[in-house]
Amino acid sequence: MTGSYLSKLQINKIISEVEEMQFIIIQKDDKAYKKLLGKLRDAIATAYDEKTREALKGVVEYILKKGSDKFTAADSKAIDKILLDKLGKDFENTVSDDVDKLTEEILKLGKNEIAKPLKVKLSFNVNDTEASKILAEQNLFWIRNYYGDNLKTKFDELTSGYFNSDKTLKEIAEDFETNFKSLTDQGSQYFYDLAEHQTNTVRELGKVNAFEQAKIQFYEIRAVMDDRTSEICQRLNGVIFPVERAIEYRDNILNLKDPEEIKEASPWLTPEQVLALPADDADLPPGLSLPPYHFRCRTLVVAYFNE
Repeated sequence: MTGSYLSKLQINKIISEVEEMQFIIIQKDDKAYKKLLGKLRDAIATAYDEKTREALKGVVEYILKKGSDKFTAADSKAIDKILLDKLGKDFENTVSDDVDKLTEEILKLGKNEIAKPLKVKLSFNVNDTEASKILAEQNLFWIRNYYGDNLKTKFDELTSGYFNSDKTLKEIAEDFETNFKSLTDQGSQYFYDLAEHQTNTVRELGKVNAFEQAKIQFYEIRAVMDDRTSEICQRLNGVIFPVERAIEYRDNILNLKDPEEIKEASPWLTPEQVLALPADDADLPPGLSLPPYHFRCRTLVVAYFNE
């Protein structure tokens, strides 16, 4: 990847201003982070609420307008199509512009958190724009696929219970409406967590772009150490990696198109897997190069300098 870089003179000037031989630069813009996270959450939650209302209305209208009193497998398929359209592609289209815009802003935030303490200005270049588009699309396919991955089977079980039922169409519509809310309510928490996870992911990848552009050689993983800290974050806290490792990880993630491949490239480890990790940090799997390491992960990376 190409782009504008700092000169050796600029880098030497930065290093010469540092009083200690070994130090860590930490700059967290929590205000900007919370603002962008809130906007992304609101955008997804608002779109989800809108599409669930439309989906429910469409299904109830379909059931009540049926020409036959018997509910069949064909009706179940028709309902599935209504739900898939409203909670899949329509949902994605509604939130797409907001996700694109906010992903770019979050990537900029990550870069700025590295640039500000160094007192340098890093341009948002063509590589950042490309990365932002890819990361936004990756976010959108978690949104687009939510119904198929999490709700379809449950709704199929619900509607199959109406086959040859003694219930009238009105009763079936009422029953569906009653069960619909309990089945879709879980989506609100899912998208709340997804927004936070994607915000953290894009923010950290923005830092990698900054490391590369500023020619920073090392970075450190920093966890918030308290009674909420996960075992994986406790293990990785203080680990120092060369920036080349993060660049390789970033490039791999940006080249993946399938959700399952992304999960495999960034695995969430069980406590047992954490205990089995190699003692030598250099031997840690590539998928642990950057946080987040789980939902609501508070771990981040910072620039690290060592003479």
